[in-house]
Amino acid sequence: FAFNNNMSCYRGSEEDVLGRVLGALNYMDATIGVEIYGDCPLIDPEIVDKVVEYYLNNKNKYDFVSNGLKSTYPPGLEVEVYPVDILEDSSKRTNDMVIREHGTLFIRQNPQHYRLYNFKAPKEFHFPNLYIELDTPEDFIVIKNIYENLYPWNSEFTTNDVINHLMKNKELRDLNSNVHRRWKELRDE
Repeated sequence: FAFNNNMSCYRGSEEDVLGRVLGALNYMDATIGVEIYGDCPLIDPEIVDKVVEYYLNNKNKYDFVSNGLKSTYPPGLEVEVYPVDILEDSSKRTNDMVIREHGTLFIRQNPQHYRLYNFKAPKEFHFPNLYIELDTPEDFIVIKNIYENLYPWNSEFTTNDVINHLMKNKELRDLNSNVHRRWKELRDE
């Protein structure tokens, strides 16, 4: 599809996410990586912009800025920003495929090598136990309901709209609250 529509496209290893992301960034001659996850269909562009802005204003202090080092936003809104040379460095430092499968995991687990900053949610978005990521059938039901209820009247609904919808619908909010989240084992909660 991309080639037929004159769009840039890069493909890499399915298992080596670190190598794939680094390859895509180098393919585009990028100097800064801004990463959001494929299982985050409700990603908020305003949050992405705020994390990027914070990184740009503090790039002399931090190598890696993310709102996902410790969950303060609802999971499903994660953003990571870093210079490509830091990702290249992490790629040289690890051949462990378990680590490489998670892209920036080596960076996140090695604050002795990298200067990390967790971008915390403001009070109105501080809902770390409100899951709006798409990993399970329960998550799909929650996200489908959000789109069915918010999109028809507002195609540009916000994180605030999503949170308000879930807070008004306890059964929906609780539907995926007890799902095992593999990423929790990898985060400093």
